[in-house]
Parts: sequence; structure tokens; C-alpha cells
Amino acid sequence: MPTPAGPLRSPGARVLLRLARQLIPQREVGKANYTQCLDGARLAARVLGRTLARAGRLADPDDVFHLTVDELLTDGGADLRRLVDERRQLRAAYQTFELPNRWTGPPVPVPATGGDPFDDQAAGSTVAEGGGADGGPVTGVAIGGGEVTGRARVVLDPATADLEPGEILVCRSTDPGWVALFHLAGGVVVDTGGQMSHGAIVARELGLPCVTGTEDGTRRLRSGDLIRVDGAAGRVELLERVRVGGVS
Repeated sequence: MPTPAGPLRSPGARVLLRLARQLIPQREVGKANYTQCLDGARLAARVLGRTLARAGRLADPDDVFHLTVDELLTDGGADLRRLVDERRQLRAAYQTFELPNRWTGPPVPVPATGGDPFDDQAAGSTVAEGGGADGGPVTGVAIGGGEVTGRARVVLDPATADLEPGEILVCRSTDPGWVALFHLAGGVVVDTGGQMSHGAIVARELGLPCVTGTEDGTRRLRSGDLIRVDGAAGRVELLERVRVGGVS
């Protein structure tokens, strides 16, 4: 039970709550305005990309996103295709690493698992009732929203998501581009984030059961698994492993 503020602290508590009601929602307004600015910048970049592609300096208009602002605005007439190829190779190299969930000082990348994160599970690993791939429950930060039972849908890219209404969204992280999926989801499980992360805030606003900070939920669960999400306990239980190629 919360401790009463008492007669001396009650006026200050009321002022604090009033300010919180006014100012906390503005946090999301700022994020929305920021993302709208990014949309405008992308549109301007695509216009420049088409111009550079027509001039033969880029192979494709979308290659513009491999360049810096200074490189885009410098009218030197140079062929930028070689630079784009180098940046594309660098990006591919970066994608072979993952950042740790927490660090002090410069982060040290760790090798990514690579390929289909569920290949080892599909090959026939055994799963104990109520657990993930190693037999234990998937646990994380309790965000609230009660409990929900449904089929998991692991989504690594919101642009290619195939989420059905009522399925449990399981993902690595979220940003405003994921919000449309929240309206379909019956619950949310996120690898990274805490009480004030984007996914947690949106889930609370929509009343969705949510667990964040699982670290490995996208690895231990796979699309089609029947799971129970307890948003109050920060716990995700595997009730039934989906069968893949005759193996569960």
C-alpha cells in the first residue's frame, strides 16, 4: 500500500501530479514532431537522389541514404557510386555484430547469431512446459496490463511484419514506426527497454500486457508458439511450441 502524503506534503503532491499530467504527455508530442522532421528530411534526400541518379553519379536514387549531408550538398560532379559501395559493405559488416544490452564506456560489439534465429529450435531442441528454448520462462521488466494468452509473432522489421489481430508481438526494440502493430497486438514482449522505454509507454497507454528487457525473447520464442504474457510479473511462459517440419 502507498504511504499517505500527510497534511504537510499533500499540497506539494497535488502540484506535482498536476504538472505530471500536463508535462509527461508532451514527451510523446516532442517525439512525434521529431519523427515528422525526419520524414521531411527523407523526402528531400530522395529528391536529391533522383537528381544524382539522372546525372549518373548514383546507380539508384535510394543509394542517397549511404551518403552524408555534406556529400549530398557538395556539387563536385564526382561519381559517388564507389563510395556508396564501400558504405554498403561497411553496413553489411556492422550487421554481423550486435551491441550488448548495457555497457560502460565505448560498447564492445559481440558477434551476431546470424541466419534464422530459430534454426536450432526447429532442428529438434526439447522445450520444457512453461519455458523458452532452455526450459525456463522468459523474464524481464514488468510493465503491467494484466495477463494474455495467444500465439507469438516474432517481428524483426515492422515493414515486413505479418501480425494478425490478437497475436503477441515479440520484437527486439520499438520506436514510433512500430505503433501501428500495437493496435493489432494482444500483448507485447520486447528484448530491450525499461519502464520508460517507447514500447512500455505505448503498451501502458493501450492497456496491453507487456514485458520488456527480456534480452533474448526473440531468440527463445518463435512465431506460432502459444505463450502466456504476465505483464504484472514480468514473465512469459511457453505453453505450446509450434511445430516446424514435424518437430515441436
